[in-house]
Amino acid sequence: EGIEIGRHRSRQLTQEMVQDADLIVVMTDDHKDAILHFAPGAGKKVFLLSEFEEDNGLKGTDIPDPIAQPLEAYERCLAQMKSPLANLVLRIVQKEI
Repeated sequence: EGIEIGRHRSRQLTQEMVQDADLIVVMTDDHKDAILHFAPGAGKKVFLLSEFEEDNGLKGTDIPDPIAQPLEAYERCLAQMKSPLANLVLRIVQKEI
């Protein structure tokens, strides 16, 4: 996709990160549940990425994490993420979120 992420490093989520965030977007219900268990007051700012999907068949479904899988799994994951990410960015730009 032409995005340079070589300097990106994952980090352990902290209470401060949750508190400082305006929006937290996750790929699975398990991720969302873990954050809400960790920070119960964050409910209004935690969303599944697929909640921003316009296809009702996919809206609100998990996007499986491709970690440690073949390249094809990452490509499928990317394909599932493109539409909801575009919709999310549009909603942010239009100040709906």
